[in-house]
Amino acid sequence: MAESMNAQEIRKKLYCSDCKNCKLQVWDESTKLDKLTNRGYMTELRTDGGTVFFLVRCMWLKDNVIEPLKLRKCEGRQTKGDGGDE
Repeated sequence: MAESMNAQEIRKKLYCSDCKNCKLQVWDESTKLDKLTNRGYMTELRTDGGTVFFLVRCMWLKDNVIEPLKLRKCEGRQTKGDGGDE
């Protein structure tokens, strides 16, 4: 259940969290994931429950989102029930 709470915390911080194209993957802290974070593939987030690593995949781009916490605009954003970005 704690893993689910971490995903909810992360989604609150993402611009694309309500997009139907946004897919989120979350991992617990691991030393092997540090190397992937340094390469920019994953994002590290410190929460009350500890440190988690996550990856945001955009199904519209068919690629990972670079710096998902800094994203401010996406032309492919589609919230449930609408046709595009607001």
